[in-house]
Amino acid sequence: MKKLLIFSLLISSFGLMAQKKKKDNIEYFSDSEVTYSRWGVALNLDPVYTNRNLVDDPLIGADSTGFILSLDRAEGSFKFNYAVDFIYKIGQSFDISLGIGQAGSSWTYTEALAVIPNGAGFDTASASARVDVQILTIPLKLNFNTVISDVFELEVIPKFQLNFVQDYTRTVFPANSETIVTIDKNEADRTNYSVGIALGGNFLITENLGVFVHINGEYMVTPMFNGDAFMRETFYSFGLNTGIKYRF
Repeated sequence: MKKLLIFSLLISSFGLMAQKKKKDNIEYFSDSEVTYSRWGVALNLDPVYTNRNLVDDPLIGADSTGFILSLDRAEGSFKFNYAVDFIYKIGQSFDISLGIGQAGSSWTYTEALAVIPNGAGFDTASASARVDVQILTIPLKLNFNTVISDVFELEVIPKFQLNFVQDYTRTVFPANSETIVTIDKNEADRTNYSVGIALGGNFLITENLGVFVHINGEYMVTPMFNGDAFMRETFYSFGLNTGIKYRF
């Protein structure tokens, strides 16, 4: 009986030693050791079609550049705009970003009159005119996103944008006369605003890197000129918003 008791104690001791050794091999991680960042950056390249819109009645008299618009008709153009966005993730399905970029527009009035001074006064001649605009943009975007799969996120992105007019050049081409070029950026309102929306998705290449493609539309809500000296022009664009996004 005594031998059986000693044998039982030895077995229990070996069991306790093995259990202690097993516990010693377990590794625990605290939350402080897990790194997580809410920040990201996106590079945007937007191929778009752009054209102008007139806030007032287009059938107006000559403005200060000696240009008369005959009909509310203009031909737009294709442009490539670009921007960089700095992203902050607020929630699981909501990001906000602030960026800086460059955008442009160009359109041609095909039916117009040019007012040409002569020795006795002024003549008018049939003409066309091309307008070229460049603006510095500060876009604020709200990104509502939904995870569809491990490699795709659906995104809806309303946008509010502050614009700074960098250049406004109008080139008038009178029939049988010399070209008239006017640069009116100093007369333009230095700031105006646009709104837009994009719908598309982000395709994940890695956990942190993605390529996004959106259908994008944008409209300038305040004119570049106010008052009676110039036509109150705005412009709009629609096309694609593409680029790459990296989450830190």
